Amino acid sequence: MLEIVRQKYTALTNNAQQQISDSDSFRVMFIEEVSKEVDISNNEIDGYLDIVIAATTQDLDALIRHASIGGTSEEDIRDMAEIDKGGQFTDWHNEMVLLPQAKALVVRARMEQGVAYQTAKSAITEEELRSVMQMLLQKNRCFFPRPENGTDMDKSASILLRQIEGLLMEVSPLTKSQILQRLGKDNGTYRDAANSVLYYLCFLQRIRKVDQKYYHITKAPTIYETDIHRRVYEALCHGYQSITAIAKNIQYDNNRGRKRVKTILTLLQSEGLVQVTDNKQYQQWIIS
Repeated sequence: MLEIVRQKYTALTNNAQQQISDSDSFRVMFIEEVSKEVDISNNEIDGYLDIVIAATTQDLDALIRHASIGGTSEEDIRDMAEIDKGGQFTDWHNEMVLLPQAKALVVRARMEQGVAYQTAKSAITEEELRSVMQMLLQKNRCFFPRPENGTDMDKSASILLRQIEGLLMEVSPLTKSQILQRLGKDNGTYRDAANSVLYYLCFLQRIRKVDQKYYHITKAPTIYETDIHRRVYEALCHGYQSITAIAKNIQYDNNRGRKRVKTILTLLQSEGLVQVTDNKQYQQWIIS
């Protein structure tokens, strides 16, 4: 149910999302609309919406307050958040301290060999920059101190936090082993760190796990299944083929129920799960 609410919310424009976050009346309208569509209570959707908004804004405190942590303690989540934050400072140091300093040194070295400035600053290769950046780190010659990285396990987790999302954005889904293999990090140290990293990214809804595979949250498959979806499908399996017969079987035989059943059947048809025939009296739905 949480994922269904998340999909409904993220399908909205940024402006509409902001209105739901800022305005009680817009929030109530959204909750009532989703409640009618998926047939779950307003209170349940309200709770899920709190989690979705917290995940959208990456509000860790709100997520911990509203969401169930499950098998991982709050302390573990907060520890990983600190590693995540530290990794962002490392990214800042790489991009805004090391890289400009390395470029300056490469250009200066070329100019000292008699190359004009405009020529010297062109066509600098990544290999040159990487080599100079490594030299600066090894000799501790950065003009701004390098952030501390903590333990080896923290370093491994920090690297995975920065690389897994990018990989899954390009290729989804992947198992944990496939992720580590593609990143060239399929060894004991990174495998241990990967468990905590993947859980943390799932907790913040930056990736999603389906069975044993992980998706970037923007690549995750759409989820439609609710209790009523299952009951409609089960009714079809037991031979109830008309909308009215199915509605009676699932004890939802009223105008709203029959409309809901038809909507679900149409959705299942679009997914290739059921077929419809017309016998001139009423539509018959069967399993594909």
